[in-house]
Amino acid sequence: MKVKKIFEEEWIGAQLETIEYQCTDLEQAYAALDRLDGKKRTSVEFWVSDDATLTVGGDGEKFVVFAAFEVDEELYTLIDPDKSDTDYQDVVAGGQLGSYPSNQCVDKDMVKKAVSYFCEHGKASPDLAWLQE
Repeated sequence: MKVKKIFEEEWIGAQLETIEYQCTDLEQAYAALDRLDGKKRTSVEFWVSDDATLTVGGDGEKFVVFAAFEVDEELYTLIDPDKSDTDYQDVVAGGQLGSYPSNQCVDKDMVKKAVSYFCEHGKASPDLAWLQE
């Protein structure tokens, strides 16, 4: 496992708490994804180092996924190439409702693939489509 830590946000009213713990297997990563509900928990970060993180925001059905490398020198957004980049969908991530291009709103299966690869290799999966910022 390349991922060393998981950071889950938890909103209690307007107060943000960050829950940090060691990541030892993929089941922990999947459980963190399962807790995203768009209300109390709206984002989770998978941390390899300060130079490699993957952040997932969402509500349990729609997700946005961002990968950052080299202290934000390289930024990537996971996209669904079968969806439009001109239509928009609302997704709660990081405690805020945002409007994202539809192709950036991905399903849980795609998120799991991205998280699995990142946890094991510390990189964005080459089998998925990424938009480089």
